[in-house]
Order: sequence, then structure tokens, then C-alpha cells
Amino acid sequence: RILDKLPIIETEKLSTFSVEGEFAQVWPNPNPVNNAETGDPNGVAFIDDFEGAKRTTYIPVQRRQWKASSAPVDTMIDQVWPQRYRARMYWYNPFEQVWTKDIWPNQSTSQLAHNEKTDILVLNHKRLSNQINPDSIWSGITTSFYSGDYDQTQSKFFEIWLKGTEGKLTVDLGKISEDMNDNGKLDTEDIPEAGLTLGNGFLEDHEDVGVDGCPDLIEDGWGGCLESGTYNSPGQNEINTAEEINPDDPNNDNWNYSEGSTNYSQVNGTEGNGTGSQIQEGGKYPDTEDLDRSGFLDKTDAYFTKTFPLDPEVFTEEEEDYLAGETEKDGMYTGWRLYRIPLIHFENINTVEWNEIRSLRLVWTGVENENTLQIAKMELVGNEWQELGIAPDSSSTFDQTGADSVFSIAIVNTEDNADYIPPKGVKGEYDPINEIQSKEQSLVLKFSNLEGGYKAAAKKTLYTNSGNSYLIYDRMKMYMYGTSLGHITDVDTDIYFFLRFGLGDDYYEITQPVFEGWDEEEGRNSIDLDLGWLTKLKLQSEENIQKYRPTDVIQDSAGVRKYSFTGEDGLPTGKEIILQGSPSLSRIQYFTVGITNVSNNPISGEVWIDELRLSGVKKDKGIAMRVQSKFNLADLGNTTLSYSRKDADFHILQQRLGSNSTTEDLRLNV
Repeated sequence: RILDKLPIIETEKLSTFSVEGEFAQVWPNPNPVNNAETGDPNGVAFIDDFEGAKRTTYIPVQRRQWKASSAPVDTMIDQVWPQRYRARMYWYNPFEQVWTKDIWPNQSTSQLAHNEKTDILVLNHKRLSNQINPDSIWSGITTSFYSGDYDQTQSKFFEIWLKGTEGKLTVDLGKISEDMNDNGKLDTEDIPEAGLTLGNGFLEDHEDVGVDGCPDLIEDGWGGCLESGTYNSPGQNEINTAEEINPDDPNNDNWNYSEGSTNYSQVNGTEGNGTGSQIQEGGKYPDTEDLDRSGFLDKTDAYFTKTFPLDPEVFTEEEEDYLAGETEKDGMYTGWRLYRIPLIHFENINTVEWNEIRSLRLVWTGVENENTLQIAKMELVGNEWQELGIAPDSSSTFDQTGADSVFSIAIVNTEDNADYIPPKGVKGEYDPINEIQSKEQSLVLKFSNLEGGYKAAAKKTLYTNSGNSYLIYDRMKMYMYGTSLGHITDVDTDIYFFLRFGLGDDYYEITQPVFEGWDEEEGRNSIDLDLGWLTKLKLQSEENIQKYRPTDVIQDSAGVRKYSFTGEDGLPTGKEIILQGSPSLSRIQYFTVGITNVSNNPISGEVWIDELRLSGVKKDKGIAMRVQSKFNLADLGNTTLSYSRKDADFHILQQRLGSNSTTEDLRLNV
């Protein structure tokens, strides 16, 4: 009550003074992941490491997913192949699985991952003694797709891992006839009861006679039934008298297999496979030609087809590109090859679209006597990166018309390609739980006869509404690999690579020449972009921009800023950065990669790209504080003074980033 000592003043309240405050500091480490071997010791985040770029529709190799196929159409005469040209075929999964590393020696395996062994599908083709010309003798199997896999408009390749070199393989994709024996009717063991059109869906003992619909006694040896008589007493009926025919089972459709046996010749039999003392896996269900279980026979033949030789030694120039991989073990080829067939190389049989792919048929022809073909994997393959097409270098509009034969996207990796060596320090991710290391993979930009002065590109969209923010990283990096005979060397090049990223028509673009290999000694095939400098290039005037070399050139015109790099000699290097519109590192929604032929002649080759990443995470400390002072002067009045400040890099624990701007607030209340 010190005021009461003053003359005339008498107060009832006490005078008070108080000060309170808060202080907080954040020491962030938004990304502890790093890789010093690739020059990223202070945090690295992958925009795309390309390990997951491949998008596939898996085609099973399990035996029970396949059935004997209908006859294919002979494209030379536009007629269905005769049933009497069908060779004897059986297919199976060996009881003892194959060691995975015998197929893919570079694949990481472990007991914990359950991938040390794998199934393969083996086809056995045998020409009968009365089938003279092996080129006209065929055998085939077919499988159905799930409805969710009918649409293959985004797929680009059919891939198959094979071991075997004799004959030719035909791949049919689309709507394929279910009429296996070409008799025009639905053959099924499910006999309808009186007055009904369909059976009950369960196999009765008397129905288990096979898809051919007849017991052994009246089989004709061609896959059908005799109208009268028996095989041993056929009367006027024509029977198959080849020496391989077993009179006790002329159609060779009796089922018999004992677990562990290596005799698989009757494992696909449909007669006797659901009754008796040995009921095969799958239970007591009727066998039928109705692959999609619609209840009706689909006789439509409208599909895409492609035939290619299994021996790479007889490939045509176009087919040479089909051999996409071959594995080696202990310096020796394993015999397993990856064939990658572009879907644009398939021909049409009748009218069909790529969103109508209901079935797949494999047809094997040109086998001299008896042989086997082993299949380890089949896939229809697309990519996250979608081809935009080709365009003149002066144009920003890409055209896909005819572009598929000029430019395509594929992958190359350590498992499928024995000659693939990734950049130094780059390796697949290690899974400590399963104790395996994933494959390391690059994206391939493949171009064939790309005209001079033209470019080709592919695009990946990041599915966010407002785009991703890269503000907390210092640099954007990527590796490139070039190969083109006579056009990409370690001295000179006719191919330039460009990387564009942004939102809509606002984007950054970097262009630079591509040299041979990874060019690790010179480092010319690496993109290493300073994101802080890139922001300044957008915001600052030409006079204030810090140039890498005094001879570098900056050009501004109609909303476009171009920065051209020069070498020690002051001459242009071909590397340049373009800013179109008003791009922002906080709004990145897509990436486009492409190549440009800067020569006057058509060029073929490949450019690989790997590890598109952000490097050097920002770890700037952020401070927030608040101070408040209150002074109550008895009954006369009170005063409050408050001050607060929050740094641009300060954020709470639930957030990864600060606001990117510093705020201060000073208030005085009397």
C-alpha cells in the first residue's frame, strides 16, 4: 500500500506486478534415413527409386488353373486348326519344387521369406506317329482371367520366363472359344436332370467320364465319341490308329497320379478324377469346357495373337528385342530366358479391344518329336510411368499416334538381367524380418529410330490434390545411364535427357546431355539440383542471381526464364534449366522424363534412370517464446504488456514442417 503514503490518496486494493513467460526450441530430424555411399549422408527421401514402377497382372503357373485349349485360328488361311493336328500334351508342376536361385541366381532368398523354392509349369508335347508335319502339329492350354483383370489398356508387354528352345510359341489374349473339341456344344460331366438345362453342380459317380462325354469303350482316339460300336469294333466309324493310342483309353483322358511320382502323363485326365479311391485335389466337381462357369459355351474367337520362335538364334531383327533377360549362375547361362513381347506387336483375330482380355491361350508348334517346355513366370506388364508419345523438339504437345513403335518404357534389374550393374552405392532395400534383399531396378527409356529433332517422354502423376512439398530438402538428385551405338559415347552425344516437374502449366525443367554408361568418373550423367538456388532463380531479378559461372546465360521471355550453363571454356554445355510460369517446390503434382534427339538422323538406344530422390533434409532449429507482464496500480488502473515470437522453422511434435515464415506480436493494454 505504498500509494497510501501519498497525500490525499487512500486505496482499498493492493498494487501488484507479475511476469510470466514460455520458451520452446525444436531440434528436428525429419528424416533419419541416409546413404553416405550415394552422397546423401544427411537424409534422403525417394520421389521414385523405380523399384515399384512395374505394374503387373500375374498369370498363374499352377497346373489346375489351366485346361486343354480350343484350336487356334491359322492366320495364314483364316481357319481354325484341325483337331486331328492336335498333339498329345500334358502339363504339370513337378512334385519337387525348383530352387529359386536355379532360375534367378541374383534373387535374395531365405527360409523366413518362404521363397527358396518355386513352382514351375512344365508342358510336355508329343507328336503322334500319324501326324507327319511337325510345323502343322499343335498343342495348347488356356486359362481364364478374373473380371478385375479384363482391362489391360494400361499394359504394354507380355512377359514370360521360359526354358526350352524348340519350336514356336503362340500367345493369344482376348475372348477365346471354350469349345475344346470344336463340336459346337457344351461338353460337361454335369448332366442336367430331366426338364432342366443345367446340372446340379456336383459330380455324381456315373458322370465322371471326362469332358469328352464318353467312357473309354466308345472313345474314338481323336478326343470325341463314336456314334456306334466301340474303339475295338468301330464299324464304319473312323478311329485314330496311331501306334501311341492305348485301346483301353483311346482319348488318353483317364486320370491317374500318385503323390511323389515323376510320371505326370495322366495328371490332367478328366475321367475318373473325382470318384473312386483316389480323388485328386479339387474335390468332386464336374469337369467342363465352361471355363468362366457362365453355364453356356462361349464359341467367340476374338483375340490378339503373337507367334515367336523359342530359339533366339533364329530371331528376326524385330524379334531380337524380345529377349529381355537371361540369367547366369557361376559364370554359366542357366537356360532361363525372359521374353518381353510388346503388345503392339500382337495381331487381331476378329474385332477385340484391350479391355476385353478374358482368357490366355498358349499354343506350342514346330516340335519334331517329344519335348518339354518349362515356364517359371508369366505377367502382363504396365508401368506407373505412362508414355506421352513423341513430339518435335519445338512443340510441347506429344502425339501417341504410331509412337509405341518408337518409344516405350520398360525396366532393368539385378534379378532379371545378368549384365545389369547399378550405380555405385545403390542397392535394393534389405528386409531384416525375412532376411532378404529386394532387387535393384532402373527405369528404361527405350527409343527406336527416333527422328532427328524429335523428343519422347513419359509422365508420372502424384495423386495429391495440391501437390507435394519439397521445401525441407536441399537438393534433388538422380542417376542416368546412356547407351546408343555411335550416338552416345563418353566424349560426345546426340541424346539429351530432360526432367520436368510442377503443377499444371507451371513447372521446372532441367535438360542435360547423356553420356555413355553411368559416367561415374566424370559425373556428367547425374542430376544434382540445388533447390534453394532454384527458388532464388525464380524469385530474384537477373542482376541478383548468383551464377555458377560468370559466362552462364539467363534469358527471360513471356513468362519463361531459362538458365544456360557453360563450361570452363565459356562455351555452352547443353545443360539448361527452364522455369515456366510460376512453379513452386511446395506444389509438385507430376514428373515427366524424356529424351531428345539433337542430331539430324534417326537414333535407337536406351537411357536408364535410377534413384530420383531428395537429399539433405533441413534440420534448422526453431524457437518459440511468449512473455507477458501485468502491473496493477491499486485502484488507479492496470497495464498488460505481451510479446510473442515464433520462428519460421518452429513446429510442434505433431507437425513435420514449420510455417516457413517468422511471426512476432507485441501488445500493450492500459
